[in-house]
Amino acid sequence: EAGAAGACALLCSRGADPEQKDDQARTATSLAIARGHLPAVKELLRAGAAVPENASAPGLMQVVKEVAMEKQIEGFKAKAQQQPEVTLDQLAEVDAGVWQCQREHMRLLGLREEQRAGAQLASYQERTTTELAAAERSRAEGGAKAATISALRVEILDKQTKRNQLTQDLNALDVTEKAVTAEDDKLKGELEVRRTELERLHADIEARDAAAESEQAAIDATTARSQSLAEEVREHQGVNAGLRAALAQAQEELDGWRRDREAAARLTAEAHKLLGN
Repeated sequence: EAGAAGACALLCSRGADPEQKDDQARTATSLAIARGHLPAVKELLRAGAAVPENASAPGLMQVVKEVAMEKQIEGFKAKAQQQPEVTLDQLAEVDAGVWQCQREHMRLLGLREEQRAGAQLASYQERTTTELAAAERSRAEGGAKAATISALRVEILDKQTKRNQLTQDLNALDVTEKAVTAEDDKLKGELEVRRTELERLHADIEARDAAAESEQAAIDATTARSQSLAEEVREHQGVNAGLRAALAQAQEELDGWRRDREAAARLTAEAHKLLGN
């Protein structure tokens, strides 16, 4: 099987079409699967061959997954070579800017609400002062305006109630800000978890790269062994050819010796006849 896999790898590396069909419309991949030569199937899949429909063999799916994983690793390596690596320092720098902008946004929102509340309180106080002065003038003018003063007092109480409501709104805003801070801390925790996952992914990619290099070394060793075996086969074929030639010559000599012996036997028999024996 190792020899067949090496031969497939060598032929594909020299431009052979792994999808070429024979006179029975069978591809090299379908033949290798039918005979259970999974290493050869693996080399053909690496060269771009497709798994025939309804093909099945023990361990075939594992081979398909391994080849797909190798191609995915090659894609990762290509991307790593084409694009600069995103460092943790760059992520930390961007994160700092994001959280700073978010905190500034929340600070400005709180400041705007405080300014609105302050403006409303100032307006209420100004109006209250004006209305109290008018009430004092009305009181000085007499009891006829007592009802008006009472109404103004009610309005003042209403404004004070509204001011209290604004105070409660400000307190609620403080609670919201604390909740946002808690959410900020939670997001930072999630970011740290994702950063740890990214580091683990980098470690996995490096381990897969090391495994791919080890497999490539094994393939190179197998290819070298296949070439050595092919050379030995050629040498044995040459020796066999010499032995065949020597055997043919010996056979010819043996046939000649037999013919000579038969001729000598005939001559001896004739000599005996002539001598009357």
